[in-house]
Amino acid sequence: MQESVLENRNLVDQKFRDICDRIESRLDVFAHQGTIVESWRTYSGRKLGPYYRLSYRDGEKQQSIYLGKSKEFADRVKQRLDEIQSPVKQQRRMERIISCARAELREHKRRWNADLEKFGLSSKGYEVRGWRREKTKKRIDADNEEKRE
Repeated sequence: MQESVLENRNLVDQKFRDICDRIESRLDVFAHQGTIVESWRTYSGRKLGPYYRLSYRDGEKQQSIYLGKSKEFADRVKQRLDEIQSPVKQQRRMERIISCARAELREHKRRWNADLEKFGLSSKGYEVRGWRREKTKKRIDADNEEKRE
């Protein structure tokens, strides 16, 4: 009994190494995609499963590697896949953060320009323009008020 459990364990480890070898041989594909899919089948009105498979695209074709019924085995493969995909996922997260930050900056600059326009100023990049024009306008207004008095 103990020997058959050990034998099964060795088969599972061998299958895991085989799948990891297949993943490693196609790092260009699995670094960007691939997921563990859980599915069920019906047979004579009974629901069977879950069955696990590693699903990915190879060019135009949908491909999959059958993993079996063991959730633990599927979790080990998923953990390995996550290790391979983590740099790409991190890069995508950073790109989203940068994109949101740029959108926020655009919105703040738009509001800032609206506030500057109230004072007759404008911005170009981060530089405020129109100060001389405003000083001249204030000087003319002050001269006009002095003339009225």
